[in-house]
Amino acid sequence: MKRVSRKALKAGTLAAWALTAASAAAQVPGPGNFTPANPNSTLAKLGQRLLNNGIYLRSNYTGDAAGNVSGGHKQGADYADELNLGADINMQTLAGIPGGALHVTVTGRTGRDISIDTVGNNVLANQIYGGQGIRLSELTWDQSLLQGRLDIIAGRMNDAIFGTSPINCNFMTNAFCGHVDSMFRAVGLVAYPYATWGQRTTIKLNRTLNLMIGTSEVNPKQSAYGRNDLNFTLQNDTGVVVPVELDYTTNFQQSAYPTAIQLGGYWDSSKYNDPAYNTAGQPLASAGGKAATHWGRTGVYAFFNQVVYRPDLSSTRNLRIFGGFTHSLDTPEEIQWGGDVGALYTGPFASRPYDTIGLLGTVMHFGGRELTYLKQERALAGGSGTPAANEYIFEVNYGIQANDWLRVLPNVQYVLNPDNLAHPKQASATPNALIFGVQLSVNLVRLAGLPQKVFSH
Repeated sequence: MKRVSRKALKAGTLAAWALTAASAAAQVPGPGNFTPANPNSTLAKLGQRLLNNGIYLRSNYTGDAAGNVSGGHKQGADYADELNLGADINMQTLAGIPGGALHVTVTGRTGRDISIDTVGNNVLANQIYGGQGIRLSELTWDQSLLQGRLDIIAGRMNDAIFGTSPINCNFMTNAFCGHVDSMFRAVGLVAYPYATWGQRTTIKLNRTLNLMIGTSEVNPKQSAYGRNDLNFTLQNDTGVVVPVELDYTTNFQQSAYPTAIQLGGYWDSSKYNDPAYNTAGQPLASAGGKAATHWGRTGVYAFFNQVVYRPDLSSTRNLRIFGGFTHSLDTPEEIQWGGDVGALYTGPFASRPYDTIGLLGTVMHFGGRELTYLKQERALAGGSGTPAANEYIFEVNYGIQANDWLRVLPNVQYVLNPDNLAHPKQASATPNALIFGVQLSVNLVRLAGLPQKVFSH
């Protein structure tokens, strides 16, 4: 009798657990049925005193478990997690500085990613993987001016707000959650949890229209393992990246069917390596040597989401569709363009108004020189042909809002034409991969019984 490997057994157990969690969702009472935290507890009183003095606490734990049950290089399971601690401090309340605020966030990440370890591609199924270790992810001063029409934030920060929306992290794949991967991998934009020197200026043109302009230091060494982002010098920077975005957003108070549209672009002055050729114009895979370098990258993007159905106009239960497109305007890029499309149903049952059902499809189109490099590596490994130009990633999930501090997201991901960027020296294409995952999200401030508010000027 054929023995079942321990890794395959772990992956199968994970898949069964995910399906069981999803099918049991309707049996969990809605958040409104849970007893709120005792406002007279010691922690609640402490939290209220902090809020009264303008100190808004944040802390979350996120864990991503994923098992590759079919395809890829091998089967197995991985777990990655993050603990973050932060505070938003209203300096007008605390110190009498009009319009001023201080933001600080520290993150700690551990674990591994199933895509890198078993599938061999570079698009993470465990979204929370990356930037392992303890890092200072934000230390910024935030200044509101002109009665809130102008906001300037500067310090140690990232660019994760550009090209993203609250919809993105209703999914676990890093193709979409955190930021749109096709956009951030094509340029020197700084992804969370990393931080470099930067600024972001937001101009509120009216109630629904905002213009954001950012400037960030490009410092590739900040992403190295073991870095804590406490090197505040500019000795390793290679340039600056300037993203610009125009946002149009309506909410349920402004429209029965809210809309969000993001139109943006970026310019990156930093140098970057050619994917396929060395400084002598020879193939890197066979000739080796130092990669040729290029300077300056530009690109554009557009995203939208639209509420198209509401079963009950007296609640915020809704079906929202979304989509987007990113395009690099330069030739020697790893990813030339990418797209995504999907739907998110919030409140699929009247008794579960905060649960979600998510459907997502993404595509990434690899640049010509990246494909040339992969073709060269395949030939050296004894294979032939050109790797697929497009990689597709699909996800379906059910988000269970168990109470006001716990969310569970069982999901299924399918990777079609996995890129082999993590394992380029192979003679044939990587088999398509089927991944079962579960994401656990815990709001630790609410779990502790502390009152919590979202900071705004």
